[in-house]
Amino acid sequence: MQFQGLLFTGCCSNLLVADGRYNLTANPSFTLKHKSSSLRAHAALKLVHFQRSNSTSTCPRGLLWRWGVSKVISIYLLCCLNLVALAQDYPYLSTSSYGCDDVSSYYASVKGLEGKALKKKLHSVISKHQSLSYKEVWDALKFLDAANVDRPQASSGIVEIYSLRAVSKDLAGKPEGWNREHLWPRSYGLISGPSLTDLHNIRPADVNVNSSRGNKYYGECNKKSIRCLKPANKEAAFDTETDKERWTPPTKLLCLYHVTKFAIPGCMLWSFSKSDHTTSSQAHWKHVGETWNKNLASIFLELIDLSFSLLDLQVRGDIARAIMYMAVCYGLHQPGGQNLHLSDSPSIENREMGILSTLLKWNEVDPPSREEKLRNDRVCKFYQHNRNPFVDHPEYASLIWKRVTPTHQNWRFPAKKELMK
Repeated sequence: MQFQGLLFTGCCSNLLVADGRYNLTANPSFTLKHKSSSLRAHAALKLVHFQRSNSTSTCPRGLLWRWGVSKVISIYLLCCLNLVALAQDYPYLSTSSYGCDDVSSYYASVKGLEGKALKKKLHSVISKHQSLSYKEVWDALKFLDAANVDRPQASSGIVEIYSLRAVSKDLAGKPEGWNREHLWPRSYGLISGPSLTDLHNIRPADVNVNSSRGNKYYGECNKKSIRCLKPANKEAAFDTETDKERWTPPTKLLCLYHVTKFAIPGCMLWSFSKSDHTTSSQAHWKHVGETWNKNLASIFLELIDLSFSLLDLQVRGDIARAIMYMAVCYGLHQPGGQNLHLSDSPSIENREMGILSTLLKWNEVDPPSREEKLRNDRVCKFYQHNRNPFVDHPEYASLIWKRVTPTHQNWRFPAKKELMK
């Protein structure tokens, strides 16, 4: 005897809806696969409509009612199982917020604090977070630093932190591609544990540029010095700088190409260019020229700095806030390593990164952009479940590290008693 329109309901809430012609004596076993998850339903047959020789009979009303209810339940459970499978394959589809949505409540415990007390309390808020494997960082960066920030899943490229170019995600780890850049260098105390794979500290970077930066600390080299190289690497943005010890990241400075429509000698030109990597809210910086004359370049760039200061879309502040995050998150207790610190005299031996006064300045002149805030939200919601407090509250930096330098308007020479302390 054969049946049509069969509903297969499995044990332990594993259900499957199927149609077709099946043999009553069969012992059906079905498998539903979705990427990393699979569903096996060992089905029990329930009669809906059967065909016998030349006549057709309809099943009893009670059996039809049970069939209808079972079908609704089956479809519901299948949808739930599919959502679980999707969440496993794509963590950014998770609906759990882990307290990341309510920023005011997230920092409620630090209100009114400053100095060491603020640093200690922030440490307790952000230090207990989810840790990723080093391999998982690759996929996370493809999502967090996608060239199209509004559609990161659909974007085919990522933006490199030092060259500011959109390159293919498929070039991850390749000699001509990009790799994982630790803004706080590994040699400055990132031995093992969560600090080594913290997404707030890792960005995509061109392989060659990453190698040029090495473990140099952040700062501004003396432009009059012959040791100051600008750009820092031929693959880096034109306004990057470096000397033997310091590394100056780019500012995403808008050059004249989009206005004048011709190449100016001595300027490595970049322009806004709409492509599949860009949206109306994000610039895709396209390389359209080469450095021809270093002397003319320095003069030209100084003029650009003055003329286009309002169009200065910097990433120096982004980097400064990432470094400050590391000093707070791993500054009081770092699993598997020594505590991290910031200083105006960086030292690998003391795990002191810097230059602190320069980072404080970058934090002030380059406030968090929409893209930086989105990245902070996504790291919290979809991966680590903690936030970078300096992206949400840049003012925390000056409350923790009192900026006292000769260039500050409130600077004064310390009293003798203060010097004796």
